[in-house]
Amino acid sequence: MKGINFIRQMYERTVAGIKTQTRRTGGLEYINEAADTWLHLGCGPVDESGKLTVTGAQPGEKLLSIVHTTNRNVLRGYVDSNSNELTFHGFKRSDRRKQVAVFRHKERGYTYHFVFPCYQPGETLYLKEPYQTDPETNQLIYRFDRPVREGDNREVKWKNKLFMPASAARAWIRITGVRCEPVRQISEADAKAEGADCGILRLEKGQVAQLIRTDPPEGSYRNGFEFILHSVTGGAQAWQDDKWVFVYEFELAEKP
Repeated sequence: MKGINFIRQMYERTVAGIKTQTRRTGGLEYINEAADTWLHLGCGPVDESGKLTVTGAQPGEKLLSIVHTTNRNVLRGYVDSNSNELTFHGFKRSDRRKQVAVFRHKERGYTYHFVFPCYQPGETLYLKEPYQTDPETNQLIYRFDRPVREGDNREVKWKNKLFMPASAARAWIRITGVRCEPVRQISEADAKAEGADCGILRLEKGQVAQLIRTDPPEGSYRNGFEFILHSVTGGAQAWQDDKWVFVYEFELAEKP
């Protein structure tokens, strides 16, 4: 089973049912090296026959062969003469029923790139968090249960959440949908679903970002989302560069 990481505040809002979306750049590194040179044609499912259909064919586009950049499959593509649909054949059996994002290079003719999201609809993930085994009770204890105080955090040598196994988890989510978009395309409703607060963002050179919480119209949830990104490694740069992200929608789930 796959796990997923959140910073403490987002973990708490996830288990409380407040946060129901997360945006991740994982898998899109190649696209984001030159994000403005790629056109996103959509996110679609590979069907049972190993076929994927998206819209966005160019005028005069004909049959083509493509090297699948994720697992080196050679795909065959053709254009429906009665529409602008592109259909690709040749996906592996293991790729069937999965969502995949399709990009076309804006300058290099018929150059395509296919990216499978790290998490697929229907998949259940466990939430990773710092943990340890209590030497007296031999029970698992979790850092996020402790107050955020320096003394409390030093009482126990917490295990890194990155290496937390599924067996130690106590919360799970189920992916209900996935799409791909530039991070700045986020709407107010989606920013709220990300667990963001509403407010005014203050960004002063050389200082830590601040969010002054206030209601609309003075404040916005998009400001709150940008503020969250400043707390995540690489998040502020992703917003500045307007990087492509996978948008994962999810719901709380029971232990599988």
